[in-house]
Amino acid sequence: MIDAGHGGIERGAVGVGGILEKEVALDVAKRVAEQLKAQGYDVAMTRDEDATLSLMTRSAKAASYQADLLVSVHANSSRSSDVQGIETYFPECCIEPMSHSYVQQLKSLVGYDDLHYIGVRSKNDQKLAYIAENIRKIKMELSKKLAFNIHDQVLKTVQKHKGAIVDRKVRKGPFAVLVQGTRPAVIVEVGYITSETEASRLTDSSYCDILARGIVNGIGAYVRAHTQKRKTA
Repeated sequence: MIDAGHGGIERGAVGVGGILEKEVALDVAKRVAEQLKAQGYDVAMTRDEDATLSLMTRSAKAASYQADLLVSVHANSSRSSDVQGIETYFPECCIEPMSHSYVQQLKSLVGYDDLHYIGVRSKNDQKLAYIAENIRKIKMELSKKLAFNIHDQVLKTVQKHKGAIVDRKVRKGPFAVLVQGTRPAVIVEVGYITSETEASRLTDSSYCDILARGIVNGIGAYVRAHTQKRKTA
């Protein structure tokens, strides 16, 4: 699942020359989706137009699609026009394991309509708590690996085709779109629209294609390392 950050009435950050984060995010996200589809992946987007979506809706769409992962594209901003660079985030925590939504996701993950089949009598059952905690740990570890794969490939791809770019590292983040759900999830901040240099780049079609290619290369590296047959993003 490819998520274009913000949208509709949620415009996100405003950058140099009035450039809007929601527009940059959608542009890059659509390129990522198109390139993934060209490589044979089954891809969906949370939005492919200028629409307002809640954070819960984004996570719900990924769950409904049974996506293997979620990559959310954003653009960054700063009070200082000197700040530049690429950042990638993975979740520092996950949703509370005993919430109703988590129980429903566990049902789909274990492949049974009724968790009583595996001995779970209530959402407070110790076995369910054990399963939930382990899934949370797995999600966090896989999200971290996905983040590093994407971050590394974006840097390499941009440096190869466009020259130097500031590496602002892979970081933990408590963002709702990351911590909700059970699938690996990351946020890619593709640059600072408050930087004159990066704002210019992020409105250039060829540069956005290169950014998208880096994200796709990172997803590919992750998929090759962590999946066998299914190619679903």
